[in-house]
Amino acid sequence: EGGLPPSRQAPPLPRDWLADSGAVPLLLVRHADAVSRAGWRQADERRPLTKKGRDQAHGLVDLFAPYRVAAIWSSPSLRCLQTVLPLAIARGILVNETVDLAEGASRRATAFVRSMAAEDVLLVSHGDVIPDVLSVFASHDGVDLGPEPRYQKGSAWVLEPSGERGRFRAATYFHPVRS
Repeated sequence: EGGLPPSRQAPPLPRDWLADSGAVPLLLVRHADAVSRAGWRQADERRPLTKKGRDQAHGLVDLFAPYRVAAIWSSPSLRCLQTVLPLAIARGILVNETVDLAEGASRRATAFVRSMAAEDVLLVSHGDVIPDVLSVFASHDGVDLGPEPRYQKGSAWVLEPSGERGRFRAATYFHPVRS
């Protein structure tokens, strides 16, 4: 009852991976649909989510139900904070802000994500940052992102740590939750 249809539920992790490493995946989210830059007259960091974006944000609660999340880290941009707010409330977790996940901070974000590889965390960032971070993991760690990686607003990547400090071995993409 409730929840997501089977096609949208998070895939189970391989038992041997969980048993061998004791590690949990890192959740990397692109902020949900936000008000257009063209029509926004205030500071870009203050752009809020649209109705569609708020629905996508609420969908993350069910999408990530199977995963442990002990901490949430976000870009300071309002659209990122609003993306994780429903999950933070549902889990009773405070949202930590860091400029390391801010727009234009791809190099810092890559280092930050690597530093969190062994943690039960969800990180939320931007459409310019996430492709750059994942590209590094594909080229340096051998993570297979598939033939045409996607980075839609409100989408997420589940990254499986390799067991080697700060590195990843696999990634699974989740389309944005549709309302």
